[in-house]
Amino acid sequence: MGCEVNNTSELKARNMKRCVREICLAGKITKPQLGLQTGLTSVTTHKFVNELSEMNFVREAGVSNTSVGKKAIFYEINPNYGYLVGQDIYDGEVTTCLYDFSLHCLRERHSVIPKEYSEQVLTILCTELENITEGIPTHSIHQIAITVSGEVSFEEGIITNSIGMKCWRGIPIKSLLENRLGIPVVVENDINASVIAMKWRNKLTHDFVLLDISYGIGAGILQNGKLYRGANSFAGEIGHIPVKQDGEICRCGNRGCIETITLQNNITKRVGETSIDRVISRALEGDDKVLEVLRNVVHYISWVADLVVKVYDPGILYIANSWLAHFPNFCDEISEYIFTHSTWLTRDQLAVYYIPEGRVATAYHAAGYLAFDTYLEKGTYIV
Repeated sequence: MGCEVNNTSELKARNMKRCVREICLAGKITKPQLGLQTGLTSVTTHKFVNELSEMNFVREAGVSNTSVGKKAIFYEINPNYGYLVGQDIYDGEVTTCLYDFSLHCLRERHSVIPKEYSEQVLTILCTELENITEGIPTHSIHQIAITVSGEVSFEEGIITNSIGMKCWRGIPIKSLLENRLGIPVVVENDINASVIAMKWRNKLTHDFVLLDISYGIGAGILQNGKLYRGANSFAGEIGHIPVKQDGEICRCGNRGCIETITLQNNITKRVGETSIDRVISRALEGDDKVLEVLRNVVHYISWVADLVVKVYDPGILYIANSWLAHFPNFCDEISEYIFTHSTWLTRDQLAVYYIPEGRVATAYHAAGYLAFDTYLEKGTYIV
């Protein structure tokens, strides 16, 4: 009997999550449309929507404009259900934002923090979180999400290693913040969070990989609507694949990682410039030295993009980079390399898109989407 009750509860939770997911993806949806999208009976969807309405998690959003029969009511996630908080930590800066449940940013704060971890850093992070939620009851804040560049142990909420930040190794940031604030906290790698943001922002339901090549290289993988993290949350750490035995020492400690070739900072150093913008300008002016360096980098980007396609077999590959979009011929070379080296892959099976910025475009507000996605997945709104 206990097993039956448990199975029934799990089935209800799973089906209600499906309904909530479809409402979020649709923006607004009627009960009959929800039944078609989920495959659930009209009785079940009617019951679920009514329950969600009673707890104020969804609300009515107008009626359909059909002229035949009874007009159906649209439903949407209630933006006033509560609040979410996202905090992004990157290279000595922290951005903290407050969101409603429509992912509208209500408040935003920026602060500088020491790059070396200490008790002072933890105090600053907590202060920023407390300031952004000033005047809001704790019970109305349903989730805090922290994003960082580097490796994260997702289940434990531990920052294993944060890129560009000293002594950010083995920091149990989830438990430290939860103990101070009394609010659920989730911690994630910024590229993985960017994948979640792309999923909700662009209403994406297919499998895709985001390959971010800017101040590092990482791949975020969405499979069946969920992040693929791997057994130890390290999936997608492709920037640290060695490609040159006699190459430069990487910040990870190994030699000749692909990051050492493709990092923006290393590109500017090789051509004697201080910014990637100057590199772009010289290349567009036809500077042979700069173009030679970029062509070499493009070769390695092509190689890693091909590797990603072979390993993860996505329907779409997004490549985020701040300088590639200025050179359509380089983008064409990368796409051609992928299809040439995967002869079994037809061009209608994979789409390759280029996002014209690196981390700025993909990670901004990603922590807010991560907080939203985590709350939905936990299903604490289900009674």
